[in-house]
Amino acid sequence: MNKVFVLQELKNFYTSPMIRTLIQALSIGTPEFGVFDVALCSYLSEKQEKQFRIVFDTLNDGSHELSESEIYNNDYLYAFYSTVNYAMKSRTDEKARKFAEILKGLYAKEIQIEQFEDYIHTVDQLTDREFTTLAIKHKYEQRYLGNDSEDFEILKGHWDEYISEVCCVLITNKIEVLLILESASRKGCYNIANIWEGNPERFGDTNLLFQRICDALKHNIE
Repeated sequence: MNKVFVLQELKNFYTSPMIRTLIQALSIGTPEFGVFDVALCSYLSEKQEKQFRIVFDTLNDGSHELSESEIYNNDYLYAFYSTVNYAMKSRTDEKARKFAEILKGLYAKEIQIEQFEDYIHTVDQLTDREFTTLAIKHKYEQRYLGNDSEDFEILKGHWDEYISEVCCVLITNKIEVLLILESASRKGCYNIANIWEGNPERFGDTNLLFQRICDALKHNIE
């Protein structure tokens, strides 16, 4: 569908001044920030149109409204264009929603622009299955460890419970879960503990960056 038509349709749908201004920013593009796919394409697939709506629906669900001058702040506008581009390229609606949630955190001044870049890049690198596996792991860490994240013996006692929950949520088996943890460790989001030789169970913990992302998306990973 023609991009101009889609954006005009969206602009007519939302009443929030912030959302309408953001849509207008997409309509005109901003060359000073370099090449942005969304500013260049003339037509959108049905999937891309849906991702557009997910971004705006997520932003529209927040309580913080930016003024027009804030929206056109270099950092905020850069973050908005980045979010839309990441969302349009995402395979799933859930990942597109996470990108928008991170942007919403920036707009609410809960995170800084540097954190935004780290968070959105990390979420882009992780598959949905990896993110879910790590989010459940982080939930267990919070439940049983609190601030004492180094007490591996406590978590070892709940390891089978954790693996069973992931298998149930992802509809998979233990071998696949261990492979997911291995992949997540290569992407720098999971630390495999070196507490016994070989560690065939891939036992370990999530790293600080992923924990902070979970905090930013807390209502999204219950």
